[in-house]
Amino acid sequence: MWSLTIPGRPTSMWSLTIPGRPTSKGNSRRILTRADGRPFTASSAASTRAEQSVRAYAAAHAPAAPLEGPVRLDVTFRYSIPLASRATKRRAAKIVAGEPCTRRVDRGNLLKLIEDALEGIAYLDDSQIVEGEVRKEWGEQNETFVLVACVANAIEQMRR
Repeated sequence: MWSLTIPGRPTSMWSLTIPGRPTSKGNSRRILTRADGRPFTASSAASTRAEQSVRAYAAAHAPAAPLEGPVRLDVTFRYSIPLASRATKRRAAKIVAGEPCTRRVDRGNLLKLIEDALEGIAYLDDSQIVEGEVRKEWGEQNETFVLVACVANAIEQMRR
């Protein structure tokens, strides 16, 4: 984890590597009604635990204050290369770290869990996210790499 600090300015870039297998935020198909009559969707217990785990890990490595203004969010979800079994030996031998991962996990749901978990920690609200890149790839271990940057700073860095 590292962050870039410009003297006299708050942190403008923040990154974090979250260990463990990337988890997606499940789609809630059940709409329930609160006692006051307002509807809400129920989250799965596994999805809620995963989001709380990411929040706790991010909070322990968080910048002093959440980024303000428009931000860029780049996320790389890495899945460990599966061990070769007899049936998949030829296929597994072709997998190389850094290659795109086509596991049947929806990247939008993976991203939504990260966006929601980092709200109030890396940025004030996920509506601040105006651009970014999402990637699923094979790696040496299961992990999620997150980079959050102020958009003005990201544009400045790209020009250099």
